[in-house]
Amino acid sequence: MTWGSTGHAAADEALRIIQNVGLSTDDAQDLLLDAAMSRDPSKVNQKALAAKIGPRRTKAIMEALETFSNDMRPRDERISNEVWQFSNGPKALERLIQQGSERLTPAEMQGYLIEIGKGGASAQRAVERLQATVTGKAVSLDLQVHTEQYSAPNAAPQPGQTKGITSKAHVAALDALHSNGSRLSFEARDRREQELREARRIGREHGLP
Repeated sequence: MTWGSTGHAAADEALRIIQNVGLSTDDAQDLLLDAAMSRDPSKVNQKALAAKIGPRRTKAIMEALETFSNDMRPRDERISNEVWQFSNGPKALERLIQQGSERLTPAEMQGYLIEIGKGGASAQRAVERLQATVTGKAVSLDLQVHTEQYSAPNAAPQPGQTKGITSKAHVAALDALHSNGSRLSFEARDRREQELREARRIGREHGLP
């Protein structure tokens, strides 16, 4: 089985070793995933790993994991600050991930975590979709939710001014934008994504859920 590239040389070398020795994806996840995701090599049960693939290969994987973790921590800090803005802080994000883990399969949850780990628009979409999943409610199809419906009175919006939308409305709009039936060009989709991000930012500032 080919697992593809992580985009990091040391991590790719570790995957190559795992593939060459025939370690199953289940064993790899049990032994290595938590350590790789948390950037904490001390979480690896090295005795159990060595029993599977031998001490020499275990040493090589641990060295690769250490390099990967050291390289990723500064990036993680930057992305964490971004994601916390999408999820209303680290405690709210931790609670969201815990609730998601209770509702979803490990594979489904891993998909969300991978997208969140990318930061930027990918992370924002993943957080908002996970929030919608955790609530257990259908995503609203009303794409024209105005801030004045949910917040304290504000100054009347000027013509053409972007209006805030809720998280659910944002997710629904993105799903519609990227649906198979969408005929927009790449440039038009990019412009629409920017408009939706701005609308969601305004929505958050006005306290929209």
